[in-house]
Amino acid sequence: REAEVLKLLTIGKKNKEISKELDINEKTVSTYKARLMRKLKVTNLVDLVNQAKLADQL
Repeated sequence: REAEVLKLLTIGKKNKEISKELDINEKTVSTYKARLMRKLKVTNLVDLVNQAKLADQL
């Protein structure tokens, strides 16, 4: 589920849009985003998206 959230974040979706699209709570989206940031060792959304795009190119 984290991967789905990450994919939607990389195309510019907001937490509220993601929660509606995946039919999950907005707080759950925030939790997934925080976990992803911790796993990828980044501190903000821009870096998270950039890391995701870099990983996708490999």
